Amino acid sequence: MKKRLITAGCVLFWLVLWQIGACLLDQELLLVSPVRAVERLIELVPSAGFWRSVGFSAGRILCGFVLGTVCAVTLALLAGKLRVVKLLLSPLISAVKAVPVASITVLALIWVTSRNLSVLISFLITLPVVYSGMLEGLENLDPKLSEMARLFRVPPVRRFAGVYLSQLLPYFRNATRLAIGLSWKSGTAAEIIGIPSGSMGEKLYSAKIYLETADLFAWTIAVILLSWASERVFLLVTDIAVNAVSGRHFRGRTGEFCELAPAFLNAENITKSYGKNTVLSGFSHEFPAGKTTAVMGVSGCGKTTLLGILTGLVTPDCGSISGAETARFSAVFQEDRLCGNLTAAANIRLVTGNSRSAEEIDKALCTVGLEGCADKPVRDFSGGMKRRVALVRALLAEFSVIVLDEPFKGLDETTRARVSEWCRKMLTGKTAILVTHDRGDCKALSAAEVIELYAIAGQEQHSQ
Repeated sequence: MKKRLITAGCVLFWLVLWQIGACLLDQELLLVSPVRAVERLIELVPSAGFWRSVGFSAGRILCGFVLGTVCAVTLALLAGKLRVVKLLLSPLISAVKAVPVASITVLALIWVTSRNLSVLISFLITLPVVYSGMLEGLENLDPKLSEMARLFRVPPVRRFAGVYLSQLLPYFRNATRLAIGLSWKSGTAAEIIGIPSGSMGEKLYSAKIYLETADLFAWTIAVILLSWASERVFLLVTDIAVNAVSGRHFRGRTGEFCELAPAFLNAENITKSYGKNTVLSGFSHEFPAGKTTAVMGVSGCGKTTLLGILTGLVTPDCGSISGAETARFSAVFQEDRLCGNLTAAANIRLVTGNSRSAEEIDKALCTVGLEGCADKPVRDFSGGMKRRVALVRALLAEFSVIVLDEPFKGLDETTRARVSEWCRKMLTGKTAILVTHDRGDCKALSAAEVIELYAIAGQEQHSQ
Protein backbone atom coordinates (compact mmCIF):
# COMPACT_ATOMS: atom_id res chain seq x y z
CA MET A 1 0.00 0.00 0.00
CA LYS A 2 2.81 2.39 0.91
CA LYS A 3 4.58 1.68 -2.38
CA ARG A 4 1.41 2.47 -4.33
CA LEU A 5 0.96 5.75 -2.49
CA ILE A 6 4.55 6.74 -3.28
CA THR A 7 4.03 5.85 -6.96
CA ALA A 8 0.81 7.85 -7.08
CA GLY A 9 2.59 10.79 -5.45
CA CYS A 10 5.36 10.71 -8.08
CA VAL A 11 2.81 10.62 -10.91
CA LEU A 12 0.95 13.53 -9.34
CA PHE A 13 4.19 15.50 -9.05
CA TRP A 14 4.89 15.25 -12.79
CA LEU A 15 1.29 16.04 -13.69
CA VAL A 16 1.46 19.20 -11.58
CA LEU A 17 4.76 20.11 -13.23
CA TRP A 18 3.21 19.55 -16.66
CA GLN A 19 0.25 21.74 -15.71
CA ILE A 20 2.55 24.52 -14.51
CA GLY A 21 4.60 24.32 -17.72
CA ALA A 22 1.46 24.55 -19.87
CA CYS A 23 0.22 27.56 -17.90
CA LEU A 24 3.55 29.37 -18.16
CA LEU A 25 3.91 28.67 -21.89
CA ASP A 26 0.26 29.52 -22.53
CA GLN A 27 0.46 28.12 -26.07
CA GLU A 28 -1.89 25.16 -26.52
CA LEU A 29 -0.49 24.56 -29.99
CA LEU A 30 2.87 23.72 -28.40
CA LEU A 31 1.82 22.20 -25.08
CA VAL A 32 -1.67 21.45 -23.86
CA SER A 33 -2.36 21.04 -20.18
CA PRO A 34 -2.96 17.56 -18.73
CA VAL A 35 -6.50 18.62 -17.90
CA ARG A 36 -7.21 19.50 -21.54
CA ALA A 37 -5.56 16.29 -22.79
CA VAL A 38 -7.69 14.18 -20.43
CA GLU A 39 -10.82 16.11 -21.41
CA ARG A 40 -10.13 15.35 -25.07
CA LEU A 41 -9.53 11.67 -24.29
CA ILE A 42 -12.84 11.51 -22.45
CA GLU A 43 -14.51 13.01 -25.54
CA LEU A 44 -12.91 10.37 -27.78
CA VAL A 45 -13.65 7.30 -25.63
CA PRO A 46 -17.44 7.05 -26.28
CA SER A 47 -16.99 7.10 -30.06
CA ALA A 48 -17.04 3.88 -32.07
CA GLY A 49 -14.08 5.08 -34.11
CA PHE A 50 -11.93 5.26 -31.00
CA TRP A 51 -12.56 1.62 -30.09
CA ARG A 52 -12.12 0.45 -33.68
CA SER A 53 -8.68 2.08 -33.70
CA VAL A 54 -7.84 0.60 -30.28
CA GLY A 55 -8.93 -2.86 -31.41
CA PHE A 56 -6.98 -2.58 -34.67
CA SER A 57 -3.71 -1.55 -33.01
CA ALA A 58 -3.99 -3.60 -29.83
CA GLY A 59 -4.80 -6.78 -31.72
CA ARG A 60 -1.76 -6.49 -33.97
CA ILE A 61 0.73 -5.20 -31.40
CA LEU A 62 -0.20 -7.83 -28.83
CA CYS A 63 -0.22 -10.54 -31.48
CA GLY A 64 3.37 -9.62 -32.38
CA PHE A 65 4.29 -9.56 -28.68
CA VAL A 66 2.81 -13.01 -27.99
CA LEU A 67 4.41 -14.55 -31.10
CA GLY A 68 7.75 -12.97 -30.18
CA THR A 69 7.49 -14.25 -26.60
CA VAL A 70 6.68 -17.83 -27.64
CA CYS A 71 9.46 -17.85 -30.22
CA ALA A 72 11.96 -16.29 -27.79
CA VAL A 73 11.23 -18.78 -25.00
CA THR A 74 11.52 -21.71 -27.42
CA LEU A 75 14.83 -20.47 -28.84
CA ALA A 76 16.18 -19.71 -25.35
CA LEU A 77 15.40 -23.24 -24.18
CA LEU A 78 17.18 -24.64 -27.23
CA ALA A 79 20.14 -22.30 -26.73
CA GLY A 80 20.36 -23.25 -23.08
CA LYS A 81 20.49 -26.92 -24.04
CA LEU A 82 22.59 -26.74 -27.22
CA ARG A 83 25.64 -24.50 -27.35
CA VAL A 84 25.65 -24.50 -31.16
CA VAL A 85 22.17 -22.91 -31.18
CA LYS A 86 23.35 -20.21 -28.78
CA LEU A 87 26.38 -19.44 -30.97
CA LEU A 88 24.29 -19.29 -34.16
CA LEU A 89 21.67 -17.01 -32.62
CA SER A 90 24.11 -14.62 -30.94
CA PRO A 91 24.88 -12.39 -33.99
CA LEU A 92 21.22 -12.37 -35.08
CA ILE A 93 19.94 -11.29 -31.66
CA SER A 94 22.66 -8.63 -31.39
CA ALA A 95 21.79 -7.26 -34.85
CA VAL A 96 18.05 -7.06 -34.10
CA LYS A 97 18.83 -5.26 -30.83
CA ALA A 98 21.12 -2.73 -32.52
CA VAL A 99 19.12 -1.82 -35.65
CA PRO A 100 16.97 1.31 -35.08
CA VAL A 101 13.20 0.81 -35.08
CA ALA A 102 12.80 3.29 -37.95
CA SER A 103 15.21 1.30 -40.13
CA ILE A 104 13.49 -1.98 -39.33
CA THR A 105 10.11 -0.41 -40.10
CA VAL A 106 11.17 0.91 -43.50
CA LEU A 107 12.65 -2.47 -44.41
CA ALA A 108 9.61 -4.30 -43.09
CA LEU A 109 7.31 -2.30 -45.39
CA ILE A 110 8.98 -4.13 -48.26
CA TRP A 111 7.98 -7.52 -46.83
CA VAL A 112 4.51 -6.90 -45.34
CA THR A 113 1.58 -4.59 -45.88
CA SER A 114 1.18 -1.52 -43.72
CA ARG A 115 -1.86 -3.11 -42.03
CA ASN A 116 0.30 -5.90 -40.56
CA LEU A 117 3.45 -3.86 -40.07
CA SER A 118 2.98 -3.45 -36.30
CA VAL A 119 2.75 -7.26 -35.90
CA LEU A 120 6.19 -7.78 -37.41
CA ILE A 121 7.78 -4.82 -35.59
CA SER A 122 6.39 -5.89 -32.20
CA PHE A 123 7.62 -9.42 -32.88
CA LEU A 124 11.14 -8.22 -33.75
CA ILE A 125 11.29 -5.95 -30.68
CA THR A 126 10.02 -8.64 -28.30
CA LEU A 127 12.20 -11.48 -29.57
CA PRO A 128 15.66 -10.28 -28.40
CA VAL A 129 14.39 -8.86 -25.10
CA VAL A 130 12.61 -12.03 -23.94
CA TYR A 131 15.28 -14.31 -25.44
CA SER A 132 18.07 -12.52 -23.55
CA GLY A 133 16.11 -12.52 -20.29
CA MET A 134 15.24 -16.21 -20.50
CA LEU A 135 18.76 -17.19 -21.51
CA GLU A 136 20.14 -15.28 -18.52
CA GLY A 137 17.71 -17.15 -16.29
CA LEU A 138 18.72 -20.51 -17.74
CA GLU A 139 22.41 -19.71 -17.29
CA ASN A 140 21.79 -18.78 -13.65
CA LEU A 141 19.84 -21.88 -12.66
CA ASP A 142 21.23 -23.24 -9.42
CA PRO A 143 22.68 -26.73 -10.10
CA LYS A 144 22.50 -27.50 -6.39
CA LEU A 145 18.71 -27.29 -6.50
CA SER A 146 18.70 -29.81 -9.34
CA GLU A 147 20.97 -32.01 -7.26
CA MET A 148 18.60 -31.67 -4.32
CA ALA A 149 15.64 -32.71 -6.49
CA ARG A 150 17.57 -35.72 -7.78
CA LEU A 151 18.44 -36.92 -4.27
CA PHE A 152 14.81 -36.59 -3.12
CA ARG A 153 13.64 -38.33 -6.31
CA VAL A 154 11.28 -35.48 -7.16
CA PRO A 155 9.17 -36.54 -10.20
CA PRO A 156 10.10 -34.76 -13.48
CA VAL A 157 6.93 -32.68 -13.86
CA ARG A 158 6.98 -31.53 -10.25
CA ARG A 159 10.71 -30.85 -10.57
CA PHE A 160 10.03 -28.61 -13.58
CA ALA A 161 7.23 -26.75 -11.81
CA GLY A 162 9.03 -26.33 -8.50
CA VAL A 163 12.74 -26.13 -9.25
CA TYR A 164 13.07 -24.70 -12.76
CA LEU A 165 9.88 -22.69 -13.21
CA SER A 166 10.26 -20.97 -9.84
CA GLN A 167 13.79 -19.84 -10.78
CA LEU A 168 12.95 -18.77 -14.33
CA LEU A 169 9.72 -16.90 -13.54
CA PRO A 170 11.36 -13.68 -12.24
CA TYR A 171 13.50 -13.45 -15.41
CA PHE A 172 10.46 -14.10 -17.59
CA ARG A 173 8.34 -11.52 -15.80
CA ASN A 174 11.02 -8.83 -16.00
CA ALA A 175 11.71 -9.51 -19.68
CA THR A 176 8.06 -9.57 -20.75
CA ARG A 177 7.28 -6.46 -18.70
CA LEU A 178 9.96 -4.59 -20.64
CA ALA A 179 9.04 -6.18 -23.97
CA ILE A 180 5.35 -5.36 -23.80
CA GLY A 181 6.07 -1.67 -23.20
CA LEU A 182 8.58 -1.59 -26.05
CA SER A 183 6.08 -3.41 -28.29
CA TRP A 184 3.50 -0.68 -27.80
CA LYS A 185 6.05 2.08 -28.42
CA SER A 186 7.57 0.47 -31.50
CA GLY A 187 4.27 -0.84 -32.85
CA THR A 188 2.69 2.60 -32.63
CA ALA A 189 5.77 4.17 -34.23
CA ALA A 190 5.50 1.66 -37.08
CA GLU A 191 1.87 2.63 -37.61
CA ILE A 192 2.82 6.31 -37.75
CA ILE A 193 5.30 5.48 -40.52
CA GLY A 194 3.07 3.00 -42.39
CA ILE A 195 -0.18 4.91 -41.68
CA PRO A 196 -2.55 1.90 -41.95
CA SER A 197 -6.17 3.05 -42.13
CA GLY A 198 -8.06 2.79 -38.84
CA SER A 199 -5.01 2.46 -36.58
CA MET A 200 -4.00 4.50 -33.55
CA GLY A 201 -0.84 5.42 -35.44
CA GLU A 202 -2.95 7.00 -38.16
CA LYS A 203 -4.78 9.09 -35.54
CA LEU A 204 -1.47 10.29 -34.09
CA TYR A 205 -0.15 11.13 -37.56
CA SER A 206 -3.31 13.05 -38.45
CA ALA A 207 -3.16 14.99 -35.18
CA LYS A 208 0.44 15.95 -35.98
CA ILE A 209 -0.33 17.01 -39.59
CA TYR A 210 -3.34 19.13 -38.61
CA LEU A 211 -1.66 20.50 -35.48
CA GLU A 212 -4.36 19.07 -33.23
CA THR A 213 -2.17 19.04 -30.14
CA ALA A 214 -4.96 18.03 -27.76
CA ASP A 215 -5.71 14.96 -29.92
CA LEU A 216 -2.00 14.14 -30.11
CA PHE A 217 -1.69 14.12 -26.33
CA ALA A 218 -5.02 12.29 -25.86
CA TRP A 219 -4.02 9.44 -28.18
CA THR A 220 -0.57 9.30 -26.56
CA ILE A 221 -2.18 8.93 -23.13
CA ALA A 222 -4.38 6.17 -24.58
CA VAL A 223 -1.29 4.29 -25.79
CA ILE A 224 0.35 4.63 -22.36
CA LEU A 225 -2.76 3.37 -20.57
CA LEU A 226 -3.16 0.44 -22.98
CA SER A 227 0.49 -0.48 -22.53
CA TRP A 228 0.09 -0.41 -18.73
CA ALA A 229 -3.15 -2.42 -18.84
CA SER A 230 -1.65 -5.00 -21.23
CA GLU A 231 1.31 -5.49 -18.90
CA ARG A 232 -0.90 -5.99 -15.86
CA VAL A 233 -3.26 -8.42 -17.61
CA PHE A 234 -0.41 -10.45 -19.13
CA LEU A 235 1.43 -10.78 -15.80
CA LEU A 236 -1.83 -11.69 -14.05
CA VAL A 237 -2.54 -14.43 -16.61
CA THR A 238 1.06 -15.64 -16.25
CA ASP A 239 0.76 -15.87 -12.46
CA ILE A 240 -2.57 -17.69 -12.70
CA ALA A 241 -1.09 -20.20 -15.17
CA VAL A 242 2.03 -20.76 -13.04
CA ASN A 243 -0.02 -21.19 -9.86
CA ALA A 244 -2.28 -23.67 -11.65
CA VAL A 245 0.71 -25.72 -12.81
CA SER A 246 2.42 -25.53 -9.42
CA GLY A 247 -0.71 -26.27 -7.44
CA ARG A 248 -1.44 -29.30 -9.59
CA HIS A 249 1.99 -30.88 -9.72
CA PHE A 250 3.43 -30.22 -6.26
CA ARG A 251 1.02 -32.83 -4.97
CA GLY A 252 2.34 -35.49 -7.34
CA ARG A 253 1.19 -38.95 -6.36
CA THR A 254 -1.69 -39.71 -4.04
CA GLY A 255 -1.68 -41.99 -1.03
CA GLU A 256 -0.59 -42.30 2.57
CA PHE A 257 2.88 -41.62 3.90
CA CYS A 258 5.05 -44.71 3.51
CA GLU A 259 7.24 -45.52 6.50
CA LEU A 260 10.38 -47.07 4.98
CA ALA A 261 12.51 -49.58 6.85
CA PRO A 262 15.88 -48.15 7.94
CA ALA A 263 18.71 -49.16 5.60
CA PHE A 264 22.22 -50.44 6.32
CA LEU A 265 25.18 -48.87 4.51
CA ASN A 266 28.70 -50.22 4.22
CA ALA A 267 31.50 -48.05 2.81
CA GLU A 268 34.48 -50.06 1.56
CA ASN A 269 37.88 -48.57 0.68
CA ILE A 270 36.51 -45.18 -0.45
CA THR A 271 39.06 -42.84 -2.02
CA LYS A 272 38.34 -39.42 -3.49
CA SER A 273 40.67 -36.73 -4.80
CA TYR A 274 40.11 -33.31 -6.33
CA GLY A 275 43.11 -32.72 -8.55
CA LYS A 276 46.18 -33.29 -6.38
CA ASN A 277 44.18 -32.88 -3.17
CA THR A 278 43.12 -36.23 -1.66
CA VAL A 279 40.26 -35.77 0.79
CA LEU A 280 39.42 -39.43 1.45
CA SER A 281 41.83 -42.36 1.22
CA GLY A 282 40.77 -45.95 1.82
CA PHE A 283 37.82 -45.02 4.04
CA SER A 284 35.81 -48.02 5.25
CA HIS A 285 32.99 -48.07 7.75
CA GLU A 286 29.63 -49.73 8.46
CA PHE A 287 26.63 -47.50 9.19
CA PRO A 288 24.15 -49.60 11.18
CA ALA A 289 20.44 -49.56 10.39
CA GLY A 290 18.23 -47.64 12.80
CA LYS A 291 21.10 -45.79 14.45
CA THR A 292 22.59 -42.30 14.24
CA THR A 293 26.26 -42.19 13.30
CA ALA A 294 28.12 -38.89 13.72
CA VAL A 295 31.10 -37.84 11.58
CA MET A 296 33.36 -35.17 13.05
CA GLY A 297 36.58 -33.53 11.93
CA VAL A 298 38.24 -30.29 10.92
CA SER A 299 37.22 -28.37 7.79
CA GLY A 300 38.55 -29.93 4.60
CA CYS A 301 38.89 -33.46 5.95
CA GLY A 302 36.20 -34.83 3.59
CA LYS A 303 33.04 -34.94 5.72
CA THR A 304 30.73 -33.38 3.13
CA THR A 305 32.42 -35.35 0.34
CA LEU A 306 31.73 -38.54 2.28
CA LEU A 307 28.03 -37.68 2.52
CA GLY A 308 27.97 -36.98 -1.22
CA ILE A 309 29.51 -40.37 -1.97
CA LEU A 310 27.14 -42.20 0.39
CA THR A 311 24.11 -40.61 -1.29
CA GLY A 312 25.41 -41.12 -4.83
CA LEU A 313 25.77 -37.42 -5.62
CA VAL A 314 29.58 -37.74 -5.76
CA THR A 315 31.42 -40.57 -7.54
CA PRO A 316 34.44 -41.96 -5.66
CA ASP A 317 37.73 -42.61 -7.43
CA CYS A 318 37.61 -46.13 -6.06
CA GLY A 319 35.68 -48.14 -3.49
CA SER A 320 32.00 -48.99 -3.15
CA ILE A 321 28.92 -48.37 -0.99
CA SER A 322 26.84 -51.44 -0.22
CA GLY A 323 23.14 -50.82 0.42
CA ALA A 324 23.03 -47.40 -1.27
CA GLU A 325 21.54 -48.79 -4.48
CA THR A 326 18.27 -49.70 -2.74
CA ALA A 327 18.21 -46.95 -0.11
CA ARG A 328 15.86 -43.95 -0.26
CA PHE A 329 17.76 -40.86 0.88
CA SER A 330 16.74 -37.63 2.52
CA ALA A 331 19.12 -34.82 3.38
CA VAL A 332 19.82 -31.54 5.09
CA PHE A 333 22.59 -30.16 2.91
CA GLN A 334 25.43 -27.90 3.92
CA GLU A 335 23.46 -25.16 2.12
CA ASP A 336 19.71 -24.87 2.64
CA ARG A 337 18.91 -25.56 -1.05
CA LEU A 338 15.43 -24.07 -0.90
CA CYS A 339 13.54 -22.60 -3.84
CA GLY A 340 13.36 -18.96 -2.78
CA ASN A 341 10.25 -18.06 -4.80
CA LEU A 342 8.24 -20.89 -3.27
CA THR A 343 6.54 -20.80 0.11
CA ALA A 344 7.78 -22.86 3.04
CA ALA A 345 4.93 -25.35 2.54
CA ALA A 346 5.60 -25.58 -1.23
CA ASN A 347 9.28 -26.31 -0.59
CA ILE A 348 8.22 -29.19 1.65
CA ARG A 349 5.55 -30.45 -0.77
CA LEU A 350 8.12 -30.36 -3.56
CA VAL A 351 9.68 -33.49 -2.02
CA THR A 352 6.73 -35.00 -0.13
CA GLY A 353 3.97 -34.61 -2.72
CA ASN A 354 0.70 -35.05 -0.88
CA SER A 355 1.98 -37.86 1.33
CA ARG A 356 1.93 -35.29 4.15
CA SER A 357 -1.22 -33.35 4.93
CA ALA A 358 -1.34 -29.57 5.32
CA GLU A 359 -1.97 -30.13 9.02
CA GLU A 360 1.18 -32.24 9.39
CA ILE A 361 3.28 -29.62 7.63
CA ASP A 362 1.83 -26.78 9.71
CA LYS A 363 2.37 -28.74 12.93
CA ALA A 364 6.00 -29.51 12.07
CA LEU A 365 6.70 -25.86 11.20
CA CYS A 366 5.08 -24.73 14.43
CA THR A 367 7.15 -27.24 16.40
CA VAL A 368 10.39 -25.67 15.13
CA GLY A 369 9.14 -22.15 15.81
CA LEU A 370 7.76 -21.18 12.39
CA GLU A 371 4.15 -20.55 13.29
CA GLY A 372 2.21 -18.82 10.50
CA CYS A 373 5.07 -19.16 8.01
CA ALA A 374 3.75 -22.01 5.84
CA ASP A 375 2.41 -19.76 3.09
CA LYS A 376 5.22 -17.19 3.07
CA PRO A 377 7.98 -17.25 0.41
CA VAL A 378 11.25 -18.44 1.90
CA ARG A 379 13.22 -15.69 0.11
CA ASP A 380 11.95 -13.39 2.87
CA PHE A 381 13.17 -15.69 5.69
CA SER A 382 16.27 -15.24 7.79
CA GLY A 383 19.09 -17.80 7.61
CA GLY A 384 17.89 -19.57 10.74
CA MET A 385 14.31 -19.77 9.45
CA LYS A 386 15.48 -21.23 6.14
CA ARG A 387 17.53 -23.82 8.02
CA ARG A 388 14.47 -24.94 9.93
CA VAL A 389 12.41 -25.26 6.73
CA ALA A 390 15.20 -27.43 5.27
CA LEU A 391 15.10 -29.61 8.40
CA VAL A 392 11.32 -30.01 8.26
CA ARG A 393 11.51 -30.86 4.56
CA ALA A 394 14.12 -33.56 5.16
CA LEU A 395 12.39 -35.14 8.15
CA LEU A 396 8.91 -35.21 6.59
CA ALA A 397 10.17 -36.89 3.41
CA GLU A 398 10.06 -40.65 2.94
CA PHE A 399 13.52 -42.09 3.57
CA SER A 400 15.43 -45.13 4.69
CA VAL A 401 18.62 -43.11 5.27
CA ILE A 402 18.93 -39.43 6.15
CA VAL A 403 22.16 -37.42 6.03
CA LEU A 404 22.49 -34.24 8.08
CA ASP A 405 25.30 -31.82 7.20
CA GLU A 406 25.63 -29.30 10.06
CA PRO A 407 21.83 -29.37 10.52
CA PHE A 408 21.67 -26.72 13.26
CA LYS A 409 23.95 -24.20 11.57
CA GLY A 410 22.80 -20.61 12.12
CA LEU A 411 20.40 -21.39 14.98
CA ASP A 412 20.65 -19.60 18.31
CA GLU A 413 21.01 -21.63 21.49
CA THR A 414 17.32 -21.60 22.45
CA THR A 415 16.10 -22.47 18.97
CA ARG A 416 18.78 -25.14 18.59
CA ALA A 417 17.60 -26.90 21.77
CA ARG A 418 13.98 -26.78 20.62
CA VAL A 419 14.72 -28.02 17.09
CA SER A 420 17.22 -30.72 18.11
CA GLU A 421 14.70 -32.21 20.53
CA TRP A 422 12.14 -32.53 17.72
CA CYS A 423 14.78 -33.97 15.38
CA ARG A 424 15.84 -36.54 17.99
CA LYS A 425 12.26 -37.79 18.29
CA MET A 426 11.81 -37.91 14.50
CA LEU A 427 15.07 -39.86 14.08
CA THR A 428 14.29 -42.54 16.62
CA GLY A 429 14.78 -45.92 14.92
CA LYS A 430 16.05 -44.28 11.70
CA THR A 431 19.37 -44.62 9.91
CA ALA A 432 20.97 -41.18 10.19
CA ILE A 433 24.45 -39.90 9.36
CA LEU A 434 25.32 -36.62 11.06
CA VAL A 435 28.18 -34.33 10.09
CA THR A 436 29.03 -31.75 12.75
CA HIS A 437 31.78 -29.80 14.48
CA ASP A 438 29.83 -29.73 17.73
CA ARG A 439 29.86 -32.71 20.10
CA GLY A 440 26.71 -31.27 21.61
CA ASP A 441 24.88 -32.17 18.37
CA CYS A 442 26.00 -35.78 18.75
CA LYS A 443 24.53 -35.91 22.23
CA ALA A 444 21.36 -34.05 21.26
CA LEU A 445 20.63 -36.56 18.47
CA SER A 446 21.68 -39.58 20.55
CA ALA A 447 24.48 -40.61 18.18
CA ALA A 448 25.36 -44.26 18.75
CA GLU A 449 28.85 -43.80 17.31
CA VAL A 450 31.19 -40.91 16.53
CA ILE A 451 33.75 -41.16 13.71
CA GLU A 452 36.74 -38.84 13.96
CA LEU A 453 37.83 -37.94 10.45
CA TYR A 454 41.21 -36.22 10.01
CA ALA A 455 42.65 -34.30 7.08
CA ILE A 456 45.15 -36.35 5.08
CA ALA A 457 48.79 -35.26 5.00
CA GLY A 458 50.63 -37.13 2.26
CA GLN A 459 49.49 -40.75 2.65
CA GLU A 460 48.55 -40.42 6.33
CA GLN A 461 45.20 -42.06 6.88
CA HIS A 462 42.20 -40.71 8.76
CA SER A 463 41.37 -42.50 12.01
CA GLN A 464 38.22 -43.43 13.80
